[in-house]
Amino acid sequence: QDFMLGVGMVIIQPETEKVVLCYDSRRKHYFFPKGRKDAGEAMETAVLREAYEEVREEGTGMPDEQSYTSHLFSFEEAFQKLDVDSQKILRYAWFLFQETTQYDKMFVQ
Repeated sequence: QDFMLGVGMVIIQPETEKVVLCYDSRRKHYFFPKGRKDAGEAMETAVLREAYEEVREEGTGMPDEQSYTSHLFSFEEAFQKLDVDSQKILRYAWFLFQETTQYDKMFVQ
């Protein structure tokens, strides 16, 4: 009954191959965009909403997110800024991104 779903994402800019990380200036740490899924909200909608809220124009997020800023980093830079668990997620997401990019180059015109 007190179960709550969360959503998170790894955003990689295809043109630059940069990784989006959020930075919490109060807690002094970097993290992937993430948040809670609202009741009745589709997972896809929650992901898009959370991405917008945390990678946003100044002052448009929730009150507890006002210390968040978003940044673009190379894979190597992002990897160094993340904790060990998030590094594993980034490694896997980067692998999938590279595989998808190779597939697109080979088969998509």
